[in-house]
Amino acid sequence: MTLLLIVLLEEMRTYSVLQVSSPEAMAVDTLTIFGQNLLQTGN
Repeated sequence: MTLLLIVLLEEMRTYSVLQVSSPEAMAVDTLTIFGQNLLQTGN
């Protein structure tokens, strides 16, 4: 389950890199960072 979440976050990061100029991408990037911090805190 955790691995699936990590993969999903990486996919979102890839998308955000491709769509750097869009506000949605910045929001996704923020969610990715937040999600990674959450995972690190959980471990």
